[in-house]
Amino acid sequence: MNTFVCRLIFCAKIADYENIIQLFDNLIKKNITHITGLLLVYSDFMIHLIEASEDDIFELCHEVFTNNSSIITNVKCLYMQNNAKKRFFKEWYSKKMKDNTLEDDKLKELEDNFENVSSTYKAVVVDLFKLYIELWHKLQLRNYENFNEYLDLIAVNGHPNIPSRRNIKFILQSVWGYNFTTLTENYCNLNYVFNFDNYSSVSEMIQEINHKYNE
Repeated sequence: MNTFVCRLIFCAKIADYENIIQLFDNLIKKNITHITGLLLVYSDFMIHLIEASEDDIFELCHEVFTNNSSIITNVKCLYMQNNAKKRFFKEWYSKKMKDNTLEDDKLKELEDNFENVSSTYKAVVVDLFKLYIELWHKLQLRNYENFNEYLDLIAVNGHPNIPSRRNIKFILQSVWGYNFTTLTENYCNLNYVFNFDNYSSVSEMIQEINHKYNE
């Protein structure tokens, strides 16, 4: 019997980066179910992958967003899949990232239209999947000390598959895209079910990347 896991990637603007990691860490440790993933925190935004059951993901996010609306805003769902065959991570990891490792700020600002938003989402999600798969391969070596050291290096030196500040800022400020705070409220308060399986235009590209990962 196959057991599928729900996989969520979201980004958000934050106002208190020092406490964001502790906030999620406390809630995830308190949860008796198995929640895994990777939280990358910068001074003014975060990128978070969460792997768990769909209910656990929405309940966790609802608690976080409801009680911390002053420090976590503009939450945008980058990608969600509720039928992933396996997890990228065995545990939940988090890192405070150096802002100066991010590409860009010199990149040309984008006009907020559907075409630009679609291409930016594609680029961001595909790059993040490549990062997660690379880290998954590192974990298969079962040298967890080396894995944590590698995460430390990424935090200090950056990584080519981490989205640029320009792209994340563009997504957060855009009028396009799914506001994940609203989706979470609907799901938890109204028992509203949304089928995310094929919501993203990057689905086919992700399937191609997943092919090697799932072999």
